[in-house]
Amino acid sequence: MKKFKQMAAMLLMAFAVCGTTSCKDDKNEDSDYSQNVVANSELRAILSKKGLTFDADGHILIDDAAKAVTSLDLSGNTVNVKAIKELSVLPNLTDLNLSNCGLGQTFDFDALPKQVTGVDLTGNEIYDFEGLVSAKMDNDELKTTILRPLAKLYLPASCKYNVEDLMPFYSQNKADQKTVDMQIADKDGKLSVYNTLREIPDAELRAYLKTAVASIFVDETHIDMSKPMDGMESGNPIMIKTGDIKSYEGMEAIINNPYYANLKVAAFITANEYTLDHLQLHSNVNALWMNKVSTPNGIDFNKATKLASFCSTFNKDLTDVDLSNTLIGNQDWKEFDATFTNCLLLENCDKLESIKLPKSQHGIIAQFEMKNLPLLKSIDLSQYIGVQQIYLINLPKCSISYPSLTKTYKNQDKLYDISEKKIGFAVSEDVLQIPATAEFIKKYKSVLNQKRMPGSVNWNK
Repeated sequence: MKKFKQMAAMLLMAFAVCGTTSCKDDKNEDSDYSQNVVANSELRAILSKKGLTFDADGHILIDDAAKAVTSLDLSGNTVNVKAIKELSVLPNLTDLNLSNCGLGQTFDFDALPKQVTGVDLTGNEIYDFEGLVSAKMDNDELKTTILRPLAKLYLPASCKYNVEDLMPFYSQNKADQKTVDMQIADKDGKLSVYNTLREIPDAELRAYLKTAVASIFVDETHIDMSKPMDGMESGNPIMIKTGDIKSYEGMEAIINNPYYANLKVAAFITANEYTLDHLQLHSNVNALWMNKVSTPNGIDFNKATKLASFCSTFNKDLTDVDLSNTLIGNQDWKEFDATFTNCLLLENCDKLESIKLPKSQHGIIAQFEMKNLPLLKSIDLSQYIGVQQIYLINLPKCSISYPSLTKTYKNQDKLYDISEKKIGFAVSEDVLQIPATAEFIKKYKSVLNQKRMPGSVNWNK
């Protein structure tokens, strides 16, 4: 019995030693394998071809081969943000090629492993960046904090007009005399050294802009995105009325610039058709009106928290308008802009299917005009109690929820009781046949003022 107890004690001791030394888990903190796994199978296959070793669970062996990886080329592979984060298992990785990886419109630098100081993002459709800088205006001066220091940054052509992130990143590094290999691709993929100059190639557009925002020009044909507008220019509407302009190129650098105060842009153009690329509105944009301007990459309204007036006509590329974060139909009438009021005007947008409006706290919108929108699916005006005019023309696939009116807004004057001022109203035959339209007319016929326009019919019979 004594011998048995001695043997049992020896076995217990051996087990205890095994639990802390030779029998320890391969993935504990003293292991030669990484603590985190590489779960992405495509990424694991690429690393395996480079001679790196994985266990059955996807932990990577941190041997000399893994430690020797300082750069990694993932170009042409489909790589998501989660997979990029998994590269943190490579302790000495500093340079990462993510060109042509199918990355979306927003790239978050927080996804990059902390040790990476160089990244190639060319060939992707990125136009917005997170985690690169924090920048804001403070007493008319741009204050920038670089959140992600980099020694190398290669950019796709799609972010040519990103002002919010890339301009302050470039300018602050330049001010700090830090050397960054920062290059941007053109539409053909050719790289050139990044700078904040953007060309205004059209002579007529340049001539107008030099009267409106002369301070941001640095030579005959270029504006500098890092230059602030002077006090006399800031806040004045940019009203482009000439029909001789052949190209709108370069206006993106103005419209997308969040550091210009109280930006209002209107293009009343009839002679030609134009294209604006990668429009991303910010909280400084109060109004944007565009005629015969197409936006092939859509319009990003997510940050347009002070936009109160939007008009787009003959936009052949616009498919959806998400105004959920804006002030359109969601502003106190006393704060309406004297020129642009508070309105939504969409006309001859052949591909437009969806409109999303913000939840209104005030229930007032001055103008609501929808004309010649063959694919639009629905309009919901039920939250409004006051308008100045409603025009609904040629909306063959659209269901409509009408407002319950108690007020009338009139010409920057004041808000009237609905019995005091009439509301402009026009519909086409297809809209008139909608039962909700007949009910609305019956209920408010005495306060509706019939408006005649192309495509409208006489509803006041």
